[in-house]
Amino acid sequence: MRWVLGALLVIGPLSLAALAQPKPPPLEPPAGRLDKFGEPLPQAAPPAGPAPSGPAIAAPPPIDALPAVARFRALLGDSITLAYRAAEPIDPATGSVRLLGARLTRGEGSLAIEELTLDGLGEQRIGAASARELVLTGPGTGTARIARLELREMAAPGLAPEALAVASLRLEQLTVEGDTPVSLAELVLEDYAAGRPGRLTLTGLDVLAPQAGAFDRVRTGRVQLRGLDLPGTIASLGAQETPPRADAGYALEIEDVVVTAGDRAIGGFGALRIQGDPTTAEGIETGRVALRELRLEPLPGLEAWLTRFGYPALLADLTAESRYDRARGRLELRSLSLAGREMGVLGLSLALDGVTPEAAEQQDWEQLKLVGLALRYLDQSLLGRAARDEARRRKTTEARVREGWASQLAAALGSPGGRGQAVPGGGGLGPVVAALQRFLRGEAKEVELTARPAQPVALGDLPAALLGGPAAAQRVLGLGAVAR
Repeated sequence: MRWVLGALLVIGPLSLAALAQPKPPPLEPPAGRLDKFGEPLPQAAPPAGPAPSGPAIAAPPPIDALPAVARFRALLGDSITLAYRAAEPIDPATGSVRLLGARLTRGEGSLAIEELTLDGLGEQRIGAASARELVLTGPGTGTARIARLELREMAAPGLAPEALAVASLRLEQLTVEGDTPVSLAELVLEDYAAGRPGRLTLTGLDVLAPQAGAFDRVRTGRVQLRGLDLPGTIASLGAQETPPRADAGYALEIEDVVVTAGDRAIGGFGALRIQGDPTTAEGIETGRVALRELRLEPLPGLEAWLTRFGYPALLADLTAESRYDRARGRLELRSLSLAGREMGVLGLSLALDGVTPEAAEQQDWEQLKLVGLALRYLDQSLLGRAARDEARRRKTTEARVREGWASQLAAALGSPGGRGQAVPGGGGLGPVVAALQRFLRGEAKEVELTARPAQPVALGDLPAALLGGPAAAQRVLGLGAVAR
């Protein structure tokens, strides 16, 4: 997406706010006139006497004298030059003009436009513009071609990218040549202005990446981003700073993504939606993520695992909800769920303190503290498939395999407990081990692990607590578990 937004900044001030070099002086006419076959015509004899007197006939004004062209040149500024093959006035009342064979040049970059129509030209603004057959070239950037462009209401004070404002921009059939060829059926940009929530929609995005290795092509049906301050977001990304807040809410939607290697699909997803709700009066921000129909085909490193457990491909859905209290610096991740079809559902919820914009901007995670955590897993066949596979390989029964897993868990946590017994010792982890053993033996389909520390625990202290043994982990984190 960043390449598209970056291209807009180039196309905007270069080709929209500025879309045309002074016309070169006409070539000197040949010494003699030529007929239609290119043969010289005889020179006309000079008149014998002075020309007859009469009223003088005014010569037509030069093309550059068209007021619309003059205003357009002024709008371009000194850094951009304009040349064209012909100029045609359309409506003197509105100052609209059509340029044919136009070329804009700035430095080593140029934009050629076969036909450009401009209307409502004013000081630092264009009311409307349309163009067809655009070719944009630049040093080291390859060539970009656009079949058609439509623009409404653009203001470009001083041609400064940060001050550029566009009511609407539509590009059709955009292609970019180079090491990573890109094609785009349509791009629509709306309400592009600093401090305003804008909208960007891409349709039919196709990217070739032969150098990527694992894949060489990514096709996307539709991408839409709305609600963000697009100029501010682009500037923040370039400066590696935190983007402006979207207090009115935002949404990113991506649909129908297919990743291929040659003529073979290797993955993709049906839809991804990331949404942020409007900020409440109390400063609470909430959001949701939903990834639907994620699919990974058998690949080296994954194919053997899928075949081993009898899966033709990896299919999954992911959802999550979040709540952020800016005043308290608390982030709550609610009901994050990763569901593998015919496998199981993994769920996570947690709460963190110390989550501030300053910490995020400085990437200072030492002040983050864990308030609570819950990790859940609902088995829908994966554990059973694993048990049957191991039983087949070891030539034993599934029950013995599961009992072996339960014994290994108890030994790892230092809690020697038998089947169906309360597990003693283990630094207070007896209930945790017992719940996990029930799950491993197949006596329960779901297990939930929880951490409820008496006081929030700094994330930097978690490794020491986990590596310090069961007693230390239980003392610091307040671990618990339940099997259902």
